[in-house]
Amino acid sequence: MDHSTLLPSENARNYADAVVYWEEVSRLYNAWRHRRGGPELLAAADRAAEEHGFGRNRPGQANYNVLGGSGRSARNHPTVQRLQQDQQRFGFYYLDNWDAWMTSTFATPVSDGQHVYAYASNDQIACFDLEGNLVWMVRDVVTEHAQTGRRTGRPDRMMCRYAHSPRLSGDVLIVSFAGHMRGYDKRTGERRWYVSHDALGGSHIKVGTPPLMRLQADGRTLDVICAPEAGIYRVEDGVQIGALPELRGYEGATAVVHDDIIIRQSAPDQGEGGIWAHRVVATSRDAVTVEEVWQHVCGRRGGTNTTPVLHAGRVYFPFGSGRTADFSRSIDVQTGQIQLLPVGVRSSNSPVLGGAHLFCISGGGRQFATRDQTDRGTVVPYRATVIGLDGQVQQIDNAFFDDRYEDDDYFLRWAFRAFEQSNSSPMLQGNRLFFRTTGYLWSIGTSAWHTPAGAPPQARVP
Repeated sequence: MDHSTLLPSENARNYADAVVYWEEVSRLYNAWRHRRGGPELLAAADRAAEEHGFGRNRPGQANYNVLGGSGRSARNHPTVQRLQQDQQRFGFYYLDNWDAWMTSTFATPVSDGQHVYAYASNDQIACFDLEGNLVWMVRDVVTEHAQTGRRTGRPDRMMCRYAHSPRLSGDVLIVSFAGHMRGYDKRTGERRWYVSHDALGGSHIKVGTPPLMRLQADGRTLDVICAPEAGIYRVEDGVQIGALPELRGYEGATAVVHDDIIIRQSAPDQGEGGIWAHRVVATSRDAVTVEEVWQHVCGRRGGTNTTPVLHAGRVYFPFGSGRTADFSRSIDVQTGQIQLLPVGVRSSNSPVLGGAHLFCISGGGRQFATRDQTDRGTVVPYRATVIGLDGQVQQIDNAFFDDRYEDDDYFLRWAFRAFEQSNSSPMLQGNRLFFRTTGYLWSIGTSAWHTPAGAPPQARVP
């Protein structure tokens, strides 16, 4: 998805040079921040720190402020202004921005079985056939509010730039990012409609991808998309016909849908964490009602950002809060009755169901030992927990190991984008389990190779 081919000619010519410049600034920042590298590199990093005003915000903070020095005057620093201009011209994000941490591939692609649709957080949308041939690609930068027509301050505004994963409903491809949700003709890429709301891929509190629901109204099906905090919208034209109850706290998990019931989680960034189920009923094609079916409030330590597994009328939550999953459980969708699950370790990776077993991965990346996180840290091995739906559990503490962060070149390239662990959720195809860490795709299975180093030559990548 080379969006530089869609840029105006002058920007397209200068795109590669701009990427080289900001990659080097990022490398120098990481060397300065973590004191990694040889004497010459550290000396260059110290000079760059003086020139660009490097700062030391805690990794993971949404309000990153690593450029321009401290105080309100940072916005007027030449490096910050150049970054804002380059983000607008070239459609990328580096430093001082949450997307520099996530990269542009935060959203998971979707397929209808004939084509694959992908969406990136720089407003780039593409359709490919199953042989990988590009069918269409657009970079659709929306700069005005749908309802008021006022400019939104995008795309150079510094903010949390989450990109919800795309959804397909019939011939409509739905994407949302930075305060806008849009419906496209999946065959041509032509935009059919768009709506605006701060929570649509722009809020750092409600970031789970809005799920689709198929309701019945006037004897016909009615497809809607449910966006937490933003509303319930009719897929065919983007008209809002209802709203979901507000949940206090962070909604990092994607809601799951079982018939007319939607199940959401709230993690206790604000207020209490817990799980809520609501029934959505269409009273007409222009209105829906929402009523609570059940709830389980888990307190300050309850709720996670991992999306549960829905299977056979139950939702499975194998992770909880704290070092162990104190609130692991499965819940009957209709009644809310809880069955406790074996306790597993906490994870930021959602589980996957294979046969009658839940596969759960945690760990990876670097574990820093001090509060200011300036030391080299230690590499954390990945841990796998396999939970049988019959109650059996197996935990593999050193399932596989990623020691590439010990190499300075690799660390300096990726440290800004990968802090403590992988946030890739696993998936299964046959008897192989796939998941992603920063820079690599892993395949875990029964054949001889289990790590990038042991992969056959045709599978190795730079």
